[in-house]
Amino acid sequence: MKLLNCSTLKIEEFVGSSIPKSYVILSHRWEAEEVTYQDVTGGSPQTLEQKRGWAKIRQTCRVALERGHDYAWVDT
Repeated sequence: MKLLNCSTLKIEEFVGSSIPKSYVILSHRWEAEEVTYQDVTGGSPQTLEQKRGWAKIRQTCRVALERGHDYAWVDT
């Protein structure tokens, strides 16, 4: 399972018992300028910041951390 680390904003992969017991899920409607998996794993930080969908992901991580969750799953 691949999850977004909400502190580092990097993708981490987990298998079996290493999968975190809690994480948040962002399910959303796709609109213009959404962030793709390729953007997160290979794009530059400047490219991410320019996409409108990145703000949605950052907000999800902010709320997750406030509520004690370190990871998020996003349907990108």
